This record gives sequence, structure tokens and C-alpha cells, in this order.
Amino acid sequence: MEYELNENIRNLPGNIKSQQKEAIEKYLFEMSAAYYVAREATTCVDLDECLDILVNRIADLMSVEIVSIILKEDETGILRIKSARGIGEEIIKHTAVKEEDEPQSVSGWVVRTGKSLLIEDLARDGRFLLREGRYFNNSLLSVPLKERSGVIGVINVNNKSSREVFTTDDLSLLTKLADFAAAAIETVRQQRRDKALDKIRKELVSHISHEFRVPITVIDEVIEMLLDEISASTNERQKRLLVLAKQSTERLRRMIDDWLAYVKNGSQEIEAKEKFFNLISTAKHVIYSMDILARNKGVVIRGMFPYDSELKIWGNEDELTQVLVNLLHNAVKYNKDNGRVEVRFEAIGNITKIYISDTGIGIPEESLDKIFNKYNREGAAIENNFESYGLGLYISREIVRRHGGEISATSQLGEGSTFVVTLPNPQPSAYKMR
Repeated sequence: MEYELNENIRNLPGNIKSQQKEAIEKYLFEMSAAYYVAREATTCVDLDECLDILVNRIADLMSVEIVSIILKEDETGILRIKSARGIGEEIIKHTAVKEEDEPQSVSGWVVRTGKSLLIEDLARDGRFLLREGRYFNNSLLSVPLKERSGVIGVINVNNKSSREVFTTDDLSLLTKLADFAAAAIETVRQQRRDKALDKIRKELVSHISHEFRVPITVIDEVIEMLLDEISASTNERQKRLLVLAKQSTERLRRMIDDWLAYVKNGSQEIEAKEKFFNLISTAKHVIYSMDILARNKGVVIRGMFPYDSELKIWGNEDELTQVLVNLLHNAVKYNKDNGRVEVRFEAIGNITKIYISDTGIGIPEESLDKIFNKYNREGAAIENNFESYGLGLYISREIVRRHGGEISATSQLGEGSTFVVTLPNPQPSAYKMR
């Protein structure tokens, strides 16, 4: 894969054509989706919990009704459904396939060959038996779960919510999800076999960190090449967008390095990253990056900055940047078309407060005390069919708490929400706002 990516980089022309831009955006989306699903699954130490998370996230992400993860037993080689969504308990309980004894089984074929399958109409394929069940059509995807030891199982999906047949784009996304899912599954299995959890955790983080360094390096090379070959006629905004993308990949690389260092060495390495930095400058960078997303919805983001545009605080700049990104992303995502987002700051004594207000859909009162919980998916986001994994606000709260602060929210359903981040920092007593 790394060789093919580098070949693609060398073959890119000096200007970006529309299909190349779409290909880069599709690649970034797939890698981001795989990252969030894998990160959530790897928080588990129990295999069943890990598999249930993978099944549910894949179903939500791909908008399908039926997902099953089938694993091969080490001792017998029999394939059994270990977790599923949209399949009856009796089918799960009694499904047992030996790859060599069931040549017409889709799962057996995928495990035996190690190849993925995209079937538009199983009835016309001829290689496999038709299945019984509640299916919109006979289209399916089946991809292998591969580890260093070989194929350990299969992910099958059926029934797109749109009732359409699966496409090569669907197959590409599921293949990337399967790559990371296999690493998570094998790690949790190893945890059960070997009780040295700390050692396993380090190996998993090293593996995932390595996997992400490759695409980040590819993106960096593409951006660097485009910046080098950019023509004089290119407008300043296009150049700023490329610089912004490069800064974002550099921040992601630092976050991965910090994550790996933290797992290997404990919190000491992370604490060494703390420093005084200009919160206003950081916020302006985040607002500019989010403005690209906001424009697509006609949402206006307004930053209310001090006259001198400087507000020094102590902390981990990358982590607090992540908090701002999470909160601003939500403020835009759950906003109304042509809505507004306002970011303002308040410094009183040794306390700094960041207010992020929006004119969005709001949060039901009964859900306000739950929105910072891990995996929370309650409230207006679900009622309005927004995709949510319930991790952004939880991660933000944990980061703020590590900095000795707190995060809170107020909201009026249908009118908007305000999130307040409070950080303890030595600040000048006098502070004027525009």
C-alpha cells in the first residue's frame, strides 16, 4: 500500500483536478472513520464488548441494517458469528461454517481466499447459496479480517438503508474499517491469552501509531508538492488552505507521538509538552479551519478577541486545540442553516473562560447532564439524525479536567447552546473585549 501511495504522489500533476481532489477527500474520510472506530474499540479489554462496538459503529457509519463479524476458532477452524446487528439470536447461535466443507458459503470463500467480495445480485452470481432472511435485495459485502497470522474472520454487511446495491466506494470504506478492526480484535484476544495488559497496550498503540504515520506522511508529501509547484496565479486563499492542511497534519502527528509516548512512559512525557502559549492565536487558527466547514451551511463564526489579540495560558496547546475543534465542530454541525457561532474570552484574575455559543437545534434539558458521558448519543443529535459517536465531548471534558478546569453547557431547545470552558491560569487583572 505504501508503494502504491508514493507512486500516486509522484504521478500527481502540478494543479489539482476535480477527481484528484475528490480522491484525496475520500481517502481522508475513510482513514478518519477507521481511526475513530478503532480508537473506540481499543478501549475495551473484553472481546465481546469490542466486537459489539465494531458492529454498531460499522452499521451506523455505512448506514446498513445488517452487520456480522464472523471469527475462526483457533482449535477447530470453524467460523462462528461472534457479534451481529439485524440478525436473529437463533441464526447467530446455530451458524457454524467450515471453510473447506462449505464451498458455497460466502464467508468460507472469503476466509479461504483472503479476498473481498462485492456482490450486486447473489441470485445471479452462481458461486454461492442464497441466504434466508430479511433482505432488501441480494447485494452484499464481505471482507476478510487479516492479521499477521493470516485471515482470522470476516465482516459481512447487508441492507443499505437507501435500499440500493453496494458500490466500490462502500467496499473501499469497509476494507479500511476491517484493517483496523482486525488489529483491535487480535489485541483484545491476546489480552485474554496473556495477562500482561500493559505490554499489549503498548504494542497496540505502536501498531496503530505506525498505521497512521503512513497516511499522514502521504498527505504531507502531497501538500508539500502542491506548495512547491503552486503557480503565481493561485490566489492567496488557496495557498492559505494548503498551509492550514499542513499545520493540521503536523498537529495530528504530534498527537499520535504524544499518545505513544504517554502509553510507553506515563504522564511525564505529556507534562513536558505543557508551556505558555497564546490562546487567541490558537483560537484564530481553529476558527479559520472550522470556517471552511461552516461556509457549506452558511454558518458565520465570529471570534470576539481582545484588542491586543494576546491571552497567554499554561497548558498542552495540542490538547486544548482539540477541545476547541470538538466544540466548534459541534456548534457548526448542529447549527441551523445560515446560523451563527460566537467565540469569546474572559480573563478574571487567575481564571480564563472560553464561551462558544451557537444558534443551533439545542439540547433537551433532560440530556444536559449526560452529554459529557462516554459514548453518549442522547438528545437532539439523535432526534435529528446526526451521526454521533459520543466521544467528542467526553474527550474534551477529560482534557479540560487534566488542565485543572471544568466544562459546562446551557441550552434552550430550538434556540441554541453555549459551552463554557473554565481554565485556571495566571492572567492580567485588566482585560478588555471588543
